[in-house]
Amino acid sequence: MCLNSCRHSGFGRRGFTLIEVLAGLVLLGTLLAAATLAKSRFTRQLADADRRIEAVDAADQLLTGWWSDPQSLPRSGSGTAPGADGLIWQTRTATYAAHPAFEVAVTRLEIYDQRAQVGDAPIVAVDVLVPEAPAEEIPSDPDLEGNEA
Repeated sequence: MCLNSCRHSGFGRRGFTLIEVLAGLVLLGTLLAAATLAKSRFTRQLADADRRIEAVDAADQLLTGWWSDPQSLPRSGSGTAPGADGLIWQTRTATYAAHPAFEVAVTRLEIYDQRAQVGDAPIVAVDVLVPEAPAEEIPSDPDLEGNEA
C-alpha cells in the first residue's frame, strides 16, 4: 500500500509549522501591546482625576475660610494650597461687564500644579462674586432739586 508516501503526505501530522507559530506569536504580541497601552492610558487618566479631586478639595478649603469674611478674600494673591502637596492657588480680579445695579466684584480663584509650565490651564477655576462696599452717596445739589422735570 502506501508505506513511504503516507508518512510525508501530511496525514497524521502532529505539530505546527514555523509560519503558524510565528503568526500566533505576532497575534499574541499585538494583543499584549494593546492591553499595555490601554492600561497605561487608564492609569494616567486615574492619576489626573485624583489630582483634580485634590485641587477641588483645596479650593473648597480656601473658599470655606474666605466665606466667613468676604472682604478677606485676596483680590490678587497667591500661595500654596492647604492639604495638597504641589498645588498652588492664585486669585485675580476678573473683568466682566456687570450690570451697574449689582454691586459685586468677580474674583477668580485658580488652582495650579506646581509642575505646570507657564501658559498651562489651571486644574480648577472658580469665579467668586464678592459684594463691594457701597459707594458713598453723592450729596445732592440743592439748586438742582427743584428743577427736575
